[in-house]
Amino acid sequence: MKTYAVVISLSKAHHQNHTSKVYCLRLKHQGNLEEARPCGHPFRLHAEGNRFIIRNDFLRDEAIDVGKVIIIVLSSNGCRYLSNTDYHLSIPRIMQGIRFDNLQSAVAYRGIKEAFPYATIYNSSIGQNSPGPNQKHALVSVHEISLKDNNLEAVTRLRERISINNRSRNDFQNSSIQEKKLSIRKPMSEEDVGDLILISFDSDGQSPYWGTCAGILLSGVSTEPKHYKMDSCPRGHCLIINNMSFDDEELNRQCAIHDEQNLHALFENDLHFLVHIVNDLQNFQMEDICTEYSKYDHSKFDAFVCIVMSHGDIGDKIIGVKGRTIGIEQLMSKFTAKRCPSLANKPKVFFIQACRGPAEDEFFTQSKDHKDYVAGLTCDSTLARCISSCLQESDFLLGFATVPGYVAYKQTNYGSFYMQALTDIIKSNHRRYHLEEMLVEVNNSVSDKCNQVPAKHSTLRGKVFL
Repeated sequence: MKTYAVVISLSKAHHQNHTSKVYCLRLKHQGNLEEARPCGHPFRLHAEGNRFIIRNDFLRDEAIDVGKVIIIVLSSNGCRYLSNTDYHLSIPRIMQGIRFDNLQSAVAYRGIKEAFPYATIYNSSIGQNSPGPNQKHALVSVHEISLKDNNLEAVTRLRERISINNRSRNDFQNSSIQEKKLSIRKPMSEEDVGDLILISFDSDGQSPYWGTCAGILLSGVSTEPKHYKMDSCPRGHCLIINNMSFDDEELNRQCAIHDEQNLHALFENDLHFLVHIVNDLQNFQMEDICTEYSKYDHSKFDAFVCIVMSHGDIGDKIIGVKGRTIGIEQLMSKFTAKRCPSLANKPKVFFIQACRGPAEDEFFTQSKDHKDYVAGLTCDSTLARCISSCLQESDFLLGFATVPGYVAYKQTNYGSFYMQALTDIIKSNHRRYHLEEMLVEVNNSVSDKCNQVPAKHSTLRGKVFL
């Protein structure tokens, strides 16, 4: 039988965080998911092969997170995942339906003694001897939470100090030895349950049974950097501008076709963007197409990506095929919240393959054919001015192939070092690392191969998982 459920917790199965246990609640609804109400006991989701330990790569690919409404199949072998929906439920709505006994409403206990009356706190750990707890899950109200050594340390409303294994995956991972205090909302009254943790006892036949933290439900602001929403399919538009054939034939850069093909495959097949490629544009045509894309309705998408590959000039100018230039800031400014409101609060990512001046590393020289630099006798860059004057707002990331004043190298039969590293590293790591982490690896890869160092400037307010 098919039915709907909402995810309430994703618990780490082990410290490497390669797999998780997913807990859900069934939903009651009258044909309208917007009015659906969570109900019943938490249950564990099963994947292929009837396994309840689910690979995190699968969870990321399916965009499953806390609050996501999913479709499941109920059978005698358990509750198996079928497909996803576009709906999310807020924590307050989820809380209205959680129950761990025969009551018809949520139960939030003030402490361990109330939730598990037969359990004992051993040196802050929660244990219970055989025959095991009658109740395997409970919500416990807390007014202090810290993460340390992959453990959750908390003080309950009954002033009990507990330290238990933290299996919560949702924004509250911590493998550092340093203590990290979470920002939680203080209860406004005795009736206000405040913020909660979901404590679970795994029934594995061992004695004693040990409690673990399977979820952290906070209404306050987390100290962890936020993640941008990135679960739409397609993710958004990816515009690729690739100038290869110039009026001055000595400037032709036909090897860039390799970069174009690799980027097309990456963003369309692996990252699920709508890719549009345009070639050999003049300066005003580059501005026109960015203006065109800024007028699109991006409401159903989560991000926008623009990649420009051409020759460059001092002052962070991009050279068109007839030799005239346009500033990068002119292209980026088309996508500010004022000019493109449907991309407000969404990541806007720009990657630029072009030189930023004539300087070369003294340990690495190539002929002119291997550079994307054309004009200029001195080194200069307006990157800082571009960001400060034109983009006085958040959610932009600008990635350059090289630092200000220096050339950017490419290989005749292979494409550019920067785009080669960018595509290879994102393709291999996008399910595990966020974008800015991957760009550090791009820097390492490029600098190891050609003594060229990429550079970025970011006003992102959270992590971007492509």
